[in-house]
Amino acid sequence: MATRVTESRVIQAPIDKVWEKIRSLDLSLWLDTVNKVELTGASGEVGSLRKVTFKDGTLQVFHLLELSDLHHSVTYDIIESHPAITVMSAVHSISLERISHDNTTFIEWSSDFSNDVNQEVLQDSKFKKQEGFASLIKALGV
Repeated sequence: MATRVTESRVIQAPIDKVWEKIRSLDLSLWLDTVNKVELTGASGEVGSLRKVTFKDGTLQVFHLLELSDLHHSVTYDIIESHPAITVMSAVHSISLERISHDNTTFIEWSSDFSNDVNQEVLQDSKFKKQEGFASLIKALGV
């Protein structure tokens, strides 16, 4: 069974505008399902934490593993979740690429799960990424 879920999309906005929403890992800036994000540590500091409260009451703590302004990418894992998630681990990455032809942005969001993941979690991850892209497009006003 595959343990990676990847979704991608072309966003009709320049990479700098999209990166402005993604870089801080403050999902409340663009994800409709997030109520608030509380930051522990500096925004661009690897190792910093984000306490993410979703509108459905779910609370998760994201740990920033990697941040690259050069490559327009951010990687994080979820170190705490209430209610608990059903996998031992999951590492998520969002990366952007400039499309020079028309000054748009290619975005890719991938998640690598531990091998105890089931098909339901993989499908949910796929759906949430698609939903997230729609929210991002709405937040960008494009």
